[in-house]
Amino acid sequence: PPDLLPLFFRVGHPLQPFQKMLFGIHINERDIKMAKFRKSLDWEGQIKTAIDPEKARKKRSENPPTEEDVCTMCASFCAIKVGKEKI
Repeated sequence: PPDLLPLFFRVGHPLQPFQKMLFGIHINERDIKMAKFRKSLDWEGQIKTAIDPEKARKKRSENPPTEEDVCTMCASFCAIKVGKEKI
């Protein structure tokens, strides 16, 4: 069921190995690393983990965000940053 999808994507969830069988979805180690880097707003980690690190670095440098700890897509509306500030 769609409402259970986020549950299965949690790293270390006991049913995570069955994602592909249950939902046709497979998450590899790079996906998990990228998710952790996104959550921690670790831009360098995201760039190094990207499929094309050179292109990712170029995009980030061509379009720098106004604040260092946000991306150019969400800026001050970053859900991760706002969530951390509220907790």
